[in-house]
Amino acid sequence: MPRASGVPETLYAAVSIPRFTAQALSAERPELRRRPFVVVEQNASSHKTLVRELSEEAGEQGRRRHIWPGLPVFLVARKWPGLPVLARDPAAEARLRDRMRALWTRCTPEFTVRDNGGALLDMTGTPATRKFPPETWALHLQLQLYGLGLDAASVGVASSQAVARVLARLGAPRGVHVCPPGEETRLLDPLSPALLPDLSSQARERLRKYGLDTIAAVRRLDRDELVLRFGAEGDKLYVLARGMDLEPVAPRARPLSVETVLPLDLNDETALRNQVRLTADKLGHALRLAGLKAGRFTLVLVYADGRSARRTARLAPTAAFGPLAGAAVEAFFALYRRRVALRRLQLHVAVPAVETGQRDLFEEEGTEKREALEAAVDRIRKKLVFGEVLSASSVESYAEEREREREEQKAKEKARWDLKQKALAKARERTRENSLEPA
Repeated sequence: MPRASGVPETLYAAVSIPRFTAQALSAERPELRRRPFVVVEQNASSHKTLVRELSEEAGEQGRRRHIWPGLPVFLVARKWPGLPVLARDPAAEARLRDRMRALWTRCTPEFTVRDNGGALLDMTGTPATRKFPPETWALHLQLQLYGLGLDAASVGVASSQAVARVLARLGAPRGVHVCPPGEETRLLDPLSPALLPDLSSQARERLRKYGLDTIAAVRRLDRDELVLRFGAEGDKLYVLARGMDLEPVAPRARPLSVETVLPLDLNDETALRNQVRLTADKLGHALRLAGLKAGRFTLVLVYADGRSARRTARLAPTAAFGPLAGAAVEAFFALYRRRVALRRLQLHVAVPAVETGQRDLFEEEGTEKREALEAAVDRIRKKLVFGEVLSASSVESYAEEREREREEQKAKEKARWDLKQKALAKARERTRENSLEPA
């Protein structure tokens, strides 16, 4: 059915930012542009640290040298001597996200930001879409992203959110693709279903196992067949393969997650307790900024050997640091049973509750004062970065970690010195033996 005259066509723009963590570093430090390097999450000098991302310039040669995300740093040094290994910079990522958010706001009031740096913009009826064709303003949007210090960004434009996101992935790292209205099926059919968004790794592996190598092959299966083979994700595949959007019946708040990557693998319970409290502080800060509360959250522990464990905690809906930290610490001590060091802590709220402002009739004394203090701290963190204001337990744990790093570095230097002295002693001994041999 044709749209009524004067009613703007629905139009979405999806933006994909490949290797966001590496690009945030090069945007902050121009000397890194066009240079190969790898990014790690933990202490870059620790041999246990794993690679998180490779810069674009390191990508092709890194693949030839069998360097990929998840590889230990000491193997990177063997495979590619001299390749810079840089620690992830969350503050630089936050500053880049703020600049990108300002750009999205100039484009449209309706947008969704994704954790990997990308975004989905609702461009329906905006001044840019009224003045220019999609190809023109999409290219202009890409150029503005380059102006923020990014080296690579792709843009997909379509009347469907799902198709726009597929086109953004198709255009990576620097393409601009536009799908005319009504051409969604024709455009999607020859593409790989791996480009479809929001599918689990298990579903993608099953697509490969069944030989479904094009979206057209998926679309030829009816809903019942897909549900039989893919379970709950069968419905999602049925909708996405037809270029339609997954619209909830009733909108709800998006899931919210925070994490703390430990500078070094830790198994000291006191230090880990402080890191759990720090992660709960991050969660409370994120909830308050979004105007949400958590009545249930899941604590995820990621061990140094790659295994993970999780536990769900329930509490009265809140965004306050005290109750969140108490529940998180209790869940941690109930969950942490293995004698293996931890590498990462995560807190995940699947269904946040919206803050209504309604007061509890029986709330504890001092609640208003505590909320005013947390609001003041949030304002400071919003102007600076989260780590500028920390609780005393977090500061203590950071000091302990820095001292541990210094001790480890001293031990490494002493070991290198001892090896050097042994080598010199052996060389002197050989020289002396040679000089005593008869001519």
